[in-house]
Amino acid sequence: MSSKTIQKVVFALVVVLLLLASFFAGRMNNQPINVQAQEITEDEDRAIAGFSPCTVQQVAMFGNRAHIRCTEAVGTTSIRFFAVADTPANKSLINRVLAIGLTQMSMGRAVYIEYDNNSANNPPGCLVSDCRKLVGIMGYK
Repeated sequence: MSSKTIQKVVFALVVVLLLLASFFAGRMNNQPINVQAQEITEDEDRAIAGFSPCTVQQVAMFGNRAHIRCTEAVGTTSIRFFAVADTPANKSLINRVLAIGLTQMSMGRAVYIEYDNNSANNPPGCLVSDCRKLVGIMGYK
């Protein structure tokens, strides 16, 4: 064998060994973790209710909240707005609410909304007379 062939073989072996070593080192560092489910504390006063169909009339983002406005009101009430407080913990929920709301509004489809019927839990800027805290949203055809 020529010296160039031997160098190529040795180089390939070194590369393969480095890749294997990094793979196993990564596997040893990546330990499984336990995740605790979040629980609603006993002192929270929640009354979750559902509302459907909500034909989305408006999707808005403000400094303190994001909201969806439905053309229909909940039952015989004047509740048409469903809002989420703009907090770091709610960023993911706000992104999903805005995405689902805008998609369904642009396609002329309704959404199903889960909300907290207790007005004491309303986010900032959400009026007691026409707004409730949004807990979940589902788009459908």
